[in-house]
Amino acid sequence: MNEKKFRKVYLVAIWTVTLIVVIYCSIRMYCRSSEPSGTASGSDITTLAEFDSIDADVSAMNVTVRRGTGYSLTCSDSGSALKYSVTDGVLKVTRADAVPIIGISHSDMSLVIEIPEDASLKKTDIETDAGNVTLEGLSSGSVRIETDAGNVVLSSLKAGTIDVETDAGNVKAGTSTFDSLRAKTDMGNITVSDTGDLQSFGIDAAADLGTVRIAGSRTANSYHAQGTGSKSIHAETSMGNIEIE
Repeated sequence: MNEKKFRKVYLVAIWTVTLIVVIYCSIRMYCRSSEPSGTASGSDITTLAEFDSIDADVSAMNVTVRRGTGYSLTCSDSGSALKYSVTDGVLKVTRADAVPIIGISHSDMSLVIEIPEDASLKKTDIETDAGNVTLEGLSSGSVRIETDAGNVVLSSLKAGTIDVETDAGNVKAGTSTFDSLRAKTDMGNITVSDTGDLQSFGIDAAADLGTVRIAGSRTANSYHAQGTGSKSIHAETSMGNIEIE
C-alpha cells in the first residue's frame, strides 16, 4: 500500500471513530436525568414530585405502572431516552425518536412507574407503538391504554372506566374491579377473570374468527347479556378467543 492510499484509509478510520464517539456522547448527554423535569435512562430510580395522573406516550418499550415506596420512574439503559415532567399533578412521559441499535428490540427497553401504596390516580393514559403494558395493584378513576403491537395485563386494578385497544396482542384483566371495561384487539385473545358476579354485568362479546366462553360455557362467536346492574364489559376481537369468567 503506497503512502497516499494509506493516508486516505487512515483519515477515513479517524473520521469514522470520531463520528461514533460524538454520537455516543450525544446519546448519553441526552439521556441524563434531572428533576423535576428532564430526560432519563439507565437502571437508576428517578424520584418524582407527587402526581395523581399519568400521561405516557412512548414509541417502543414495555411499560409497567405499579405500587412502590414512593413516586418514581425507572427506564432501561438500552439507548432509550425519555422526557418527563410533573406539572399540575400530571406525570407526562414521552420517548424521543428511537436511536437504531443493532441487536436491541423494544423488548430490551422498559419503563417502570411507581406510586405509593396509599396513593390513587385520577387518570392513567398510556400509548405505545410496540411494547407490553402492565398495570398492577392500582386505583385509578379512568384507564386508557392503546398499543399497536403488545400485550396488556391488568392485575388487581380498581378503576371507574377502562378502555384498552391493541392492534396485535392479548388483553388480560384479572382480579380487578371496575364500572366499565372495553377491550378491543384486531388479533389476539381477551381474558377477563375474577371480576365478581357476572350476572350483574351487561356483557357484549364478539369474536369474528374465534370462540367466546362465558363462565366456562362456550357460546357462539358472539354473546350479549343485559345484566342486573349498571356495570358493563365489552370485548371484541377480529381474530382470537374471548373468555369471561
